[in-house]
Amino acid sequence: ASALSGSLDPRALPALTFMIAAVISFCTGTSWGTMSILFPIIVPTSWYASRDAEIFILTISAILSGAVFGDHCTPISDTTILSSISSRCDVMHHTV
Repeated sequence: ASALSGSLDPRALPALTFMIAAVISFCTGTSWGTMSILFPIIVPTSWYASRDAEIFILTISAILSGAVFGDHCTPISDTTILSSISSRCDVMHHTV
């Protein structure tokens, strides 16, 4: 966190976190796995980099929403596959 204090504006941390979470979740197909990867890394970093409660809460929200966003956009997610099967829709039509 101290390495980031001079090079990264803490106000950019929630947006950057959302993008990282979405990419990881899209590539792995799991929102829970993405959350378990990012929470121990990003949450302490956001607190020590900013010491601002608003940025801290926004960063936690970005992890949650980015992970779910990526999970719902990928065709390899179990929830995407199950929802397309239950609606009798092709998986690629469902995700695109």
